[in-house]
Amino acid sequence: MKKALLPVAILAALPAVALADVTIYGRANVSVDLLDDGDDYSEVNMASGSSRLGFRANREFDGFTAIMQIEQEIDFTDSGSNWASRDTFVGLRGDFGMFRLGKFDTPFKQARGPANLFGDQVGDMRNLTRAGNARFDERTPNTIHY
Repeated sequence: MKKALLPVAILAALPAVALADVTIYGRANVSVDLLDDGDDYSEVNMASGSSRLGFRANREFDGFTAIMQIEQEIDFTDSGSNWASRDTFVGLRGDFGMFRLGKFDTPFKQARGPANLFGDQVGDMRNLTRAGNARFDERTPNTIHY
């Protein structure tokens, strides 16, 4: 039942943004890296550091702005990725603030962003600090943000 929330929200917002201008954006961040621990491990690796393709739209009506975003990870090292795997949402913005439904970065991921000196690269903080099942830095689906 929870998995049905995002598609229903997107379908409900489509009429409001259907006539909106859509912005298409993205980033291809591909690198070839030499990984070497100076001892017994040495390998050349291709990385697709947070490459993405996204679509944003908004439309003003009656003092509100309907907003939507669909952002997809593009992995140049793999044969496929999940659709809308990055921050993806629909919502409304007005004098009351902003209300969004969808998939978002966790607060932990947002807070560590400014300290992540090698973001979107092999040295990204998530690659260095992720251990076991600790996944504080991922995106949470079926989320409501105000």
